Amino acid sequence: MFKLHPLPRTLSAAERDLDSADSKVRLSALRDLARFPEEARAGELAAEKLQDADAEVRAQAALILADLGARAYVPEVLRLVGDAHLRVRQMALVSLGELASPGDEAVLGRVGAFLTVPEPALRFQALGAWVRIATAGTEEVLAERALDADGKVRTLSLRLIQEHWVDRERALPPRLAQVATERLDDDEPSVRLVAAILLGRAGLDTSVEVLIDAVARRRGVTEPIDEQDAIELCGALGLQDAIPVLRRRAFGLWGRSRDPFGVQAKVALALLGDERARASILAGLSARSWQLRAIAVDSAGRARLHEALPKIEALRADPKIDPELVERALGALTGAPEPRSGRAHGDNVESALK
Repeated sequence: MFKLHPLPRTLSAAERDLDSADSKVRLSALRDLARFPEEARAGELAAEKLQDADAEVRAQAALILADLGARAYVPEVLRLVGDAHLRVRQMALVSLGELASPGDEAVLGRVGAFLTVPEPALRFQALGAWVRIATAGTEEVLAERALDADGKVRTLSLRLIQEHWVDRERALPPRLAQVATERLDDDEPSVRLVAAILLGRAGLDTSVEVLIDAVARRRGVTEPIDEQDAIELCGALGLQDAIPVLRRRAFGLWGRSRDPFGVQAKVALALLGDERARASILAGLSARSWQLRAIAVDSAGRARLHEALPKIEALRADPKIDPELVERALGALTGAPEPRSGRAHGDNVESALK
């Protein structure tokens, strides 16, 4: 028999169940509060559970306050960073990163104290929260945490460096560029990969070996986005040595690929001058499936296939293909600015297919 899932609670039902003697019921009721961000009572109820006898309920209450955007309860969440349970302290730090106002000195002081505590999990959450709230000193803190004893903290620091400088098209400060370069020799493969991607995205010297190893899935990949970035960088940086492994990913062993990043691999190959990849993308513009045509439009723009211009212009009349997708590709091929709502570099075309 099929098991029916319970319906989400109303606010009044959630309030009732928050008084249950069963901590699992209280947890479930707390999660339902996130459905009422416009109701002040939801924030009040979540804040009350910051004092719950169960540690997991206290931790969940801190997260729900963040989901609700309940900034009025920052002082209450701040007190929770002194909780006896590590997970509660972790979730309090996460919540403060979401709720505290930029430059809030009281919060920055408490959160900053966790950047050097013995527990790696607390250092990790503190770093993410601190960078969200800080209005100064970010470069120094990220440079220091990129040398943290824990690999996950080092990785997070490098990701935050990319987010705050490279992704915002700001020049990477020399100190951070040096730190990232040093991490190319890190003991942890995942740290080496994130450092290589950061430097490559910044237009600086990077490690070809590390990037190709990631594309070949030999070492270093812990997040899908890193795998995708490595594939795209092989094309953008002209890494000819990556062609064999990119071909395997784009076309598979028997001419058909089910690789989740097969499209990105094909674009990278086209940028590297691979005729098979270029021909495949061009052929896709005439595919019977509108989804395949849309993917080909996006790929042709990213691969700078100027010979695709006439077909893409003709697809302006295709009612099934997102007009912004077409204009973005044409813009990439003609030098015109992208539509304002365009996706960030590296995103997939999937949203345009829905």
